Amino acid sequence: MLTMLFGTWLLVGLFIDGWAHTNLETLETFFTPWHALFYSGFTATAAWIVYCVQRVGAVPHGYRAAVAGLVAFALGGVGDMTWHMVFGIEKDVDALLSPTHLVLFASLALILSSPFQSAWSTLAARPTMRSFLPALISVSLVVALCLFFLLYLTPFNNFDALSERDRFIARMSDARVAQGYRDLSIRAGLGGFYVTSMVLVAPLLLILRRWQPPFGTSIVLFGVSTALLSALEEFKLAPLIPAAFAAGLVSDLLIRSLRPSPVRVRVHTLFAMLVPISLWTAYFTTVVFVWGTWWTVNLVGGVLVMSALAGGGLAMLMATAPVVTAEGGIG
Repeated sequence: MLTMLFGTWLLVGLFIDGWAHTNLETLETFFTPWHALFYSGFTATAAWIVYCVQRVGAVPHGYRAAVAGLVAFALGGVGDMTWHMVFGIEKDVDALLSPTHLVLFASLALILSSPFQSAWSTLAARPTMRSFLPALISVSLVVALCLFFLLYLTPFNNFDALSERDRFIARMSDARVAQGYRDLSIRAGLGGFYVTSMVLVAPLLLILRRWQPPFGTSIVLFGVSTALLSALEEFKLAPLIPAAFAAGLVSDLLIRSLRPSPVRVRVHTLFAMLVPISLWTAYFTTVVFVWGTWWTVNLVGGVLVMSALAGGGLAMLMATAPVVTAEGGIG
């Protein structure tokens, strides 16, 4: 749990730094309060993990990835400072795709996932929320980290369409340009729904391979990431946070009622199809009532069906492999 507290400090620092890169025009140096918060979180996390290693005289179970992540992060941090000095301070999508930032992303994923890896081989199959919470926070922070680096795709951050895009298109004098803009925004938007579905559904399926998770798992998993994403845009899309919590509640109810498991492939697949349907139903319902949308019923319906098919396909891929018998049959 202490690892997760320090990890939360580290990730919140990353999101605040991301907010600065997105909203401030005066970032001209590597040495900013936002970087200070981010790197102080890393320093605290590193100090804690080093202390744990020294205390037991070995790397704690499941924390080899964290140690590797600390080394990679330190090297990436030096590289990031050098990159900023040579090429300047990135903004928006450039900041997400900066090579040194991607090194930091991979390093953070290794660090933040360690409590989950530790719990994988030590925690009981039916854990209580109290015992499962460090692992749950761990995977939730990794999901938030992944969505942070996919900001240009996820609808929980960049669905700026709503009612203003119609007015923008209407002001265009060239109808072909307007139609091209609309088509491009649709294609980018559709990809964002599918990618976000996979980022949120895959961790749930991974958890179900190992545990029968306590009620509230999906609520935390969905709620943490969407709340952090909303903060990047100064909570302009805050109404989407309750939508994510509602989808998490539906997912938890499905887990309790269906009891999905990779050994029950059909139920497992059905669960993985219903989760994105509930997620995007809550999402679009909120969008329609709060902002309005120019997306047609065909586009919205297509998002629901395609996301469901993607979730179902992922569930089948992650299902327990069949056992091949000595006679060559499948058991």
